[in-house]
This record gives sequence, structure tokens and C-alpha cells, in this order.
Amino acid sequence: MLIFYYYVLLRFSNNYDLKFQLFVYFFYGLVLLVFLRPKLLYSRFTWFVLLVFYWIYLIEYWLVCNNHDILFGYFFIVFFTSLFVPTIRRESFLSKNCSYLIGLIFLFSIIHKWSSPSFLSGYVIFQILLTWESYLFLDVLLPMDYQAVVATNAANFERFLNHQIPFKFLIGTKDLFLISKLITFSALIIESLIAVLFLLPKKLGIVKYRDYVLIAFMLTTYFPLKITGFFYILFLLGITQTTSKDKRIRLGYICLILVYTVFNFHLLD
Repeated sequence: MLIFYYYVLLRFSNNYDLKFQLFVYFFYGLVLLVFLRPKLLYSRFTWFVLLVFYWIYLIEYWLVCNNHDILFGYFFIVFFTSLFVPTIRRESFLSKNCSYLIGLIFLFSIIHKWSSPSFLSGYVIFQILLTWESYLFLDVLLPMDYQAVVATNAANFERFLNHQIPFKFLIGTKDLFLISKLITFSALIIESLIAVLFLLPKKLGIVKYRDYVLIAFMLTTYFPLKITGFFYILFLLGITQTTSKDKRIRLGYICLILVYTVFNFHLLD
């Protein structure tokens, strides 16, 4: 919790006004107190103060903060509420509510995607394929110099953002657009599946596969696209909704976050 909380603050600490800077320094001070008095880490008062300040930040910067920052705010409410639940039922409480949060995330995502003609047409993914370096491995499948197309489009797009110089995308071949359509409908199917699996009661047999589907989605979608904020919050929700019996699944989430961190921040370089 504290690590993700710090991640959000660190990402925005240089972008906002003095009031936000004071908020960041307050967090540093509170963490220092926790190290000096470890018992504060288990104090409801400590988490209540962090929760209040985090929601002050969210409300203040609601129009500019990211969706996963808001999602973390909802998770924070669930986490804080769990501190008032008897210890014997706390794991079950967190598991149930985090499962619902994951299901609702993907349900809203699916509703948004199905109501977006530009996404359904494949052009959203097509633009990503034309400008992002995340899918350069497709170069071996395409009858063109895909890496050169992406490099040129990315450079032109950056000049457009910085200097408003108009340009035309290099489109490449129709195979690339077909791939974008395939990725688009694959995303719709797997996100719909995740929404259903995490909203269904756990007593249904099919639900036991939901963590594997979520991990596969994170590995094949958020990993190459480097959507770090949502990757971390889904990891946090995913591992929290497991129970002490799910040791193998928890290990899967931990391995996933370690591999992502190593590759995303180039720790092997």
C-alpha cells in the first residue's frame, strides 16, 4: 500500500503547486514516523490520515489525475474499512471486495469500448501499432520494414506535438490493420471474460481460472504497452483478492510484478 501510495505521489510531485508539494513532504514525515514507531503501521489513525489526504489530492486534481489513481482511492477505502472487520473475517472481506473492484473495472472498460466506434473499428489499436515501439516484434511477421515505419511515425508525431507541424502517418501494408482488428476483438473478449469471472460467486467452478486469465491479460497487454499505473494497481487488487490457500497464484502475481519491474525500468542494463 505504502509503495503504491508513494509511486502516485512521486509521479506528480514535480507537476503541481506548493500545496501538493506540502502533501508530499507530509507523507515523507509520516513514513519516517512509521519507521521510528513500527506500531503506527497497524494504526487505524495512520491509515485514516493517509486516506483523507489522498482523497483531498484526488478531489483537488480530479480532472487531471489518471484513472488508476482514482481506482487506488476506491481500493484505499476498501483497505481502510477492512481494519474495522474482525481479523478472522478480514481476508474474506478483502478478497470479496477486491474481486468486485476488478470485475467492475473491466465491466466499465468493456462498456466504454463497445460504445466507442473508433475503438471497435480498430483504429485506436492501429494508431498504437503505427507509433509505439511496444509491438516491434511484429516486424518478423510483416512484409515491410515495420521498425522504420514506427520510428518515422513516432518522430513525426513528436514534432507535431512540439511544433504543430502537420504530417501523414506511414500506413504500411493492410496486414498491420488486420492485426489491429485482431488485437481489438481479442481485448474485447478477454476483458469481458475477466469482468464475468470476477463478478461471479466463487462457488462456481469456472471462477477458479480467473486469476490465470487476469495474469495472462496483464502479461500480453499491459506488459508490452508499459501501462505501469494500471499494471501495479491490478497487481495490488489481484494479490489482495487471493486467500492464504492460493499460494501458487500469489507466487504468480509476485513473479509477474518482479519481471515487469526488471524489464520496464531496465534493471538488467
